[in-house]
Amino acid sequence: MSAVESLKTPQSSKGTREIILDTAERLMAERGIDSVSLNQIVRESNQKNASALQYHFGNKEGLVQAIYDKHKPDIERRREELFEQLSDKPSLPDIIEALALPMIEEMDNPDGGMDYLLFISRIRYHQVNPTLEKNARQSEILNKLSTLISAHLDHLPDEEQELRKLMMRSTLLHYLADYSLKIKQAPSFDSSQRESFKKLLINSIVHVIQQPLN
Repeated sequence: MSAVESLKTPQSSKGTREIILDTAERLMAERGIDSVSLNQIVRESNQKNASALQYHFGNKEGLVQAIYDKHKPDIERRREELFEQLSDKPSLPDIIEALALPMIEEMDNPDGGMDYLLFISRIRYHQVNPTLEKNARQSEILNKLSTLISAHLDHLPDEEQELRKLMMRSTLLHYLADYSLKIKQAPSFDSSQRESFKKLLINSIVHVIQQPLN
């Protein structure tokens, strides 16, 4: 399913928890995590019982975590698949593709994929839980990919390696968010530009990582 089709996919019959979660994801993607109140989420999810959100998620921190948990398993499974396809000494572009492609593919996820990409770019700056975004990066597959990236940076000091990985994450998240927003505004744009976007994103990240020291 293309990103254009995913925008048109009607919401299937869902329970209260899923409806609240989808609404929170959409509102936080559009307005920012700290700009959306729990009351707004309850109201826009058409819940007559205001305690439903608290029952299912506890508080905003629990709601934010649930949005992570909604998408993370499929992204990690896809990264594992791509990791298994890498050669014994993979090139940096191949490693970055294994890292980035599952996120790019989220744009075709009709269950809030593009909202998630916008959400994930915003959460790095919010104050609901300062450790959540950091903890979300700690996973077995991300550690594997990070180790492979480090092998291409072993000529650099540790601090410089960490700086480049920080810039890599920022490049990935912000470009994905910008492209997702563009698709939301002009869905037909994606049909002709997706492949170019993928190549440009991967090449941009590789360039950030490989940039020589002056």
